[in-house]
Amino acid sequence: MKNVLWITGAWPPARCSIGRQYKLAKYLPEFGWNPIVLAYGNSNFDPWVDDTSLKELEHLEVHRTKAGDSKILQLTLPFYLRKLGIDTNWWSAPDSQIRWKGPAIKEARRLIRGKKIDAIFSTVPPFTCHLVGQELSQITGIPWIADYRDFWSIQDIAYRVTTEQDKVMELSVLQSADWVTIVNQAAIDKMRDAFPFITDKSSAIMHGYDPEDYEGLDKAVKGNICHMTYAGTVYSTRIKEMKTFLQALAVFYEENPIARLKVGFVGNCKAIETTALDLGLCNGRVSFIPWLPRQRALETMARSDVLLLITGNSPVDKYGSPGKLFDYLGIGKSILAIVPEGEITRILGEVGGVVVAKPGDIEGITQAIEIVSKVESVERAGVEQYDIRNKAQEMAGVLDWITTS
Repeated sequence: MKNVLWITGAWPPARCSIGRQYKLAKYLPEFGWNPIVLAYGNSNFDPWVDDTSLKELEHLEVHRTKAGDSKILQLTLPFYLRKLGIDTNWWSAPDSQIRWKGPAIKEARRLIRGKKIDAIFSTVPPFTCHLVGQELSQITGIPWIADYRDFWSIQDIAYRVTTEQDKVMELSVLQSADWVTIVNQAAIDKMRDAFPFITDKSSAIMHGYDPEDYEGLDKAVKGNICHMTYAGTVYSTRIKEMKTFLQALAVFYEENPIARLKVGFVGNCKAIETTALDLGLCNGRVSFIPWLPRQRALETMARSDVLLLITGNSPVDKYGSPGKLFDYLGIGKSILAIVPEGEITRILGEVGGVVVAKPGDIEGITQAIEIVSKVESVERAGVEQYDIRNKAQEMAGVLDWITTS
């Protein structure tokens, strides 16, 4: 069994969007690779924890250092520096975890001295992880994979507002990496367009669903009422599209006053509760349930007839393939997707069992709601390709390649 230093930043029980990296790590040992995880403790900006994933990861060795995003260093001090007219962009480049870099490298070097590390893997965001991976690889000569779940510095589709410093950092990272992976084919094509020199040392390794997550779930639906569920956070970049969905839903109920459809939002959806109330939807037709641990959220999705997927409508959204999409596929229920044409529509078009509407199209969304509320069975093909075990095997193949070529 070979060892890979798995630099991930956040790790369970943190609740952030880290499903792909911990699911890949979970199954890598089946393909000859043992991840030794390097992570930080709970982030000061995301204090919620979900310990439901810890049991399935008990076979992995995890080492943690303190998170780097001190509120004093990231908010208070920069605030006063800006009042003095001092540019603070440099303060947090590439991200709020930059002060984790030193402790992470120190801990990683200790691990490398005490264990036989055959490869290094870092995944972003936070982008500081790549700076850690890069420096370790340069110091030790150990081959390194730079993995992306979001774009870093490509204009208009970057994860956040970026600076020239970010661009310099990313260029250096990509030049140094032995291999580059990213979450889907559309995204890797975009990366290759922006950085042609990575073409021959890059590949797409997608997210996927874990069949073990759904074992024993009660998928029975409740009588003659159609239950539609949205699970997850309503991010600021999606508020407009979510409100448009609610407007279309109100039109649907107006046109179908006796419709047996109930819609539930599970997670941090406070940003749209007022809109739902103003539209008169909070009368037993639309409900809001606060954030739930992952397993309970899956149980709620499993008991639904329709699963609702809504993204933003910006240029970056055409390259996205959120983890929620693969949970929806794994659970096997009908999907209403209100998304722009892009990677999500490509995936759903291949497997079927979905009704798609364009963001912002109230008439089209209203029609889609009516169609999906009447679907009685779901037929899909080729979903097995998104089993996360298959993706772990692909990652093991890349690790084999960089350590033997």
